[in-house]
Amino acid sequence: DVIITYSDVTSALTNKIASVRNAGVVDALCNDYSTIFHVDVKSELITFYRISPSIEKLNFGSELHYNELFSSYFSKIIIDEDRYKLDGFGYISSILEALKTKQSISIIYRAKIDDEVRYIGMKIVKIEKNGIVDGIILGFTDENQTVEEDKKKQEQLAAALEQAKIASKSKTAFLFNMSHDI
Repeated sequence: DVIITYSDVTSALTNKIASVRNAGVVDALCNDYSTIFHVDVKSELITFYRISPSIEKLNFGSELHYNELFSSYFSKIIIDEDRYKLDGFGYISSILEALKTKQSISIIYRAKIDDEVRYIGMKIVKIEKNGIVDGIILGFTDENQTVEEDKKKQEQLAAALEQAKIASKSKTAFLFNMSHDI
C-alpha cells in the first residue's frame, strides 16, 4: 500500500518568498545607503542593518522605538527650513498612510552633520507579508555631491539660455537693420 499525504505549504512558501524579497530590498539599499534600519510596524522597534558614524554619534540605546529616533534626529540634525518635508513622518501610521498607493517614498532634505550642512536622501520602502505591511525599511544617503552637481548644471543651463537670448536679440536687431537698409 502506498500512503500519500499532502500539506498546504502555500503560507510557508509565501513567507519564504517575502523573506527573500525583504532581504533583497535591504541588500539593494546597502549598496547606496550609509544608514539602513528596519521598523516593525506593530512594536515600532528599530533594527539597524547599517549605521553611519554621524548617526552613531547620537548614541541611541540598544532598544529604540521609531518615534524616539525620529524626534531626536529631527530636533538635533534637520535644518529648520527643511523640517516641513518630514512633517508626519514621525509616526508610523503617517508613513503607512503615505505608502498605501506606492511601494516607496524618497525625500531629500538638509541636515547639519559635523557642523556642515549636507543634503541627505531618505528612502522609505514598505515590507509586506501576505499583502499586509509588516515593516518598513528606511535608508539614508549623502546626496550632497549629486545636489551640488545638479545646481552647477542648472547654473550652466541658465547662463547658456541667457547667451542664447542675447544672440537672438542681436540677430533680430541685425536683420531689422538690414531689411531697413535694403
